[in-house]
Formats: sequence, structure tokens, C-alpha cells
Amino acid sequence: MRKSRNQDHKMGKGEAEAAIKRFISKAIKSGRAAHPLLKGISSEFWEDKRNLRRALTLVHIATGKPYGRLQTADFIDRSLTGVVNTYDGVYGAALEAGLADIRPWELHSVRPTFWSRPGFRLDALRWTVERMRKEGKPLSQFLAENRILSSLFYGYYKSDFNRMRGDAEEAGIKDSELITMSLPNYIGILKTRPIQA
Repeated sequence: MRKSRNQDHKMGKGEAEAAIKRFISKAIKSGRAAHPLLKGISSEFWEDKRNLRRALTLVHIATGKPYGRLQTADFIDRSLTGVVNTYDGVYGAALEAGLADIRPWELHSVRPTFWSRPGFRLDALRWTVERMRKEGKPLSQFLAENRILSSLFYGYYKSDFNRMRGDAEEAGIKDSELITMSLPNYIGILKTRPIQA
């Protein structure tokens, strides 16, 4: 008898490992995927969010790790390399599937090229505004306490309010929330472009 997707979290680690093998076998038999040990499952297969969520959930259960602590090796060991290749890493896959429970910058410093992906920057901006609201701190104090994010604000954005403003608008962050971030050069920007609350 086949378990439903809602019952996935009730599986044990051994059951999850077996489910991963069945999942891969089904993908190969469907003709939508090449053999995972030869060429890897096609990226089109992983672009289907149901397949992506299922793979992430099964690896999460099999390893016993939160989604945010899953590593590339966890997928390679289970012949699921296509997941991390299609989305530039585990975090990209978890973010796409809506399963990012721990952000990489909460665990360790991220490489500068990490911020070149717009989705990662937008998620970091939303996370920062949410945390700042919760903690009631201006950006300068928040960054001093969370130094890992300074690579985004001072490295990628280079403290440029206008550069950050474009991403913030796309992330759904209001100008009034940006002002509370207190970037060093925002006063000059306010004189040239009025704030919309």
C-alpha cells in the first residue's frame, strides 16, 4: 500500500531511504528521467514542484536534519544530484519548494557569489526586515550583531540605497520600512526621490 504525501513525515529513516529509491525508479520508468547514476535525472523533472518537494522531504526524513541543514552530500549519496544542480544548491531548492526553514546566513558566512541570485537577495531582505521589526533595532545595530549579512549590505549593495531599493520593491518591502533600516546615505536619496508610505 502506497503512503500518501501527507504521511511522509510519519516515516522512519529506513522507510524514507526506501521511498527515495522507489521515487527514483518511478522517475526513470516514467521516461521523464535518465538513469540517475549515468546522466542524472533531467532538470525538467525537478522543475515540477511536486517532485522537488517530495525529494527534499524524503531526504529531510532520511537524514533527520532540518531542511536548512541539508547538504549537497546528502543528495549525492542518494543519487539526487539533479536537485542541487538545478537550483544551485540545497538552499535554492528548498527556497523554490517553500521549505527553507533555516537560511544559510544563519548558520555560516556565505560566499560573495551567493548574493548574485536575485531570489536569495529578496529572501534575505524580507528576513532582515522581519527580524528587525521583531527585535526593534536599526540596520546598523542589527548588522553589528549579525555580521554574516554585512556581505549583502556592504559587499553586494555597497551601502547604496538606490541599488537596494530596487530589490526591496521587488520583495514587497515599503519605502517606510527601508528608511527604518537607516543606511548611511539614505538622507541624500530622500531629497531626490520622495518617500511613498
